[in-house]
Amino acid sequence: TGSIFLDFDHKLKTNRLRDIAVHCGGDISDKLYPSGVQLRCGDPVGGFRMGSTVVLVFESPKGFEWSVAPGDSLKVGQPLGQVA
Repeated sequence: TGSIFLDFDHKLKTNRLRDIAVHCGGDISDKLYPSGVQLRCGDPVGGFRMGSTVVLVFESPKGFEWSVAPGDSLKVGQPLGQVA
């Protein structure tokens, strides 16, 4: 994972360049929230920033139309196109 973020903790920093990886002798750290964190159903919690490129290769069905263009940013679950 490139880094992890929490929507309720903007000060959290992971995988910074100055950190030493655990397998190279770095420390494992944890963070506690003694008062807890209040979230409602459906509230965003956080996510992973992968920093990866996806290469998609597939045979499209007849009538397929792209909904995105090369270089667009995408979100998980976002449709890439549809059959017209």
